[in-house]
Amino acid sequence: MYNVGVNVGGNNYAGSGAAQLTVFDPSLGSFRGIGAIIRNGRPATFLFNIKYRKNGTPQGGLLYVERRATGWMTIQTNAVQALSIVGNTGVIVGNAIVNGVGNHTFRATLVDSSKSGRGDRFGLQVISPSGAVVPDLTFDPITMKAGNIRR
Repeated sequence: MYNVGVNVGGNNYAGSGAAQLTVFDPSLGSFRGIGAIIRNGRPATFLFNIKYRKNGTPQGGLLYVERRATGWMTIQTNAVQALSIVGNTGVIVGNAIVNGVGNHTFRATLVDSSKSGRGDRFGLQVISPSGAVVPDLTFDPITMKAGNIRR
């Protein structure tokens, strides 16, 4: 994953833009896992399974559920755009529905630290339909309390 920024200036036009660029190799395999974390004192569980089809397009999905005082917070993919794998770390990028509201994007970071699941980590970034990062749904990878992430 790379954050790419472009600034253009001149006599007739000035502007800027930014986007994320995902570089991937479909031959590197898949990532799958199920687990539980504690984030800000709240229990959360997740499930994902992402792989590439023979034609090079990603297939699979992610479900993240967090228990809050106000009820359940759910994030469910409705399209996966890419899976990038570097060593024991995978990054899934796609579109998601957050508590029934579509047009969100997400980036999940998955770290497979051991075959037993000990030390595996899960992180998430959610971006609203307006393009703003959703701080309450964005966190660096957290060591799992239970489960296993497998590459």
